[in-house]
Amino acid sequence: MLPAVGTMLLFGMRTLEPGVALGISDLLVLLFDGIASGLIIALIEETFLRGAMQTAITRESGAALAIGLTSVLYAAFHFVSGRYHVAPEDVGFYSGLHMLGWS
Repeated sequence: MLPAVGTMLLFGMRTLEPGVALGISDLLVLLFDGIASGLIIALIEETFLRGAMQTAITRESGAALAIGLTSVLYAAFHFVSGRYHVAPEDVGFYSGLHMLGWS
């Protein structure tokens, strides 16, 4: 996640709050929380989406459909539950590129 956060800071998509000074203990807590939540979320997502759901769809409808459906569901879940909110009227084909500053 560090490269992703660094890139978002570099492109101005995220900003650091002014006046916040993080000590070594704060950074260690952030590191521990990040590792713990990352492992828990990855375990749940991979077990459910890639394990149970994709296996069941592959068995019933084939690998191509299973990959497509789980990918769409995975993307939709992350888009809907994300912290970055975009008004529905502002969403278009190039929204992601616009957010990155490429259009």
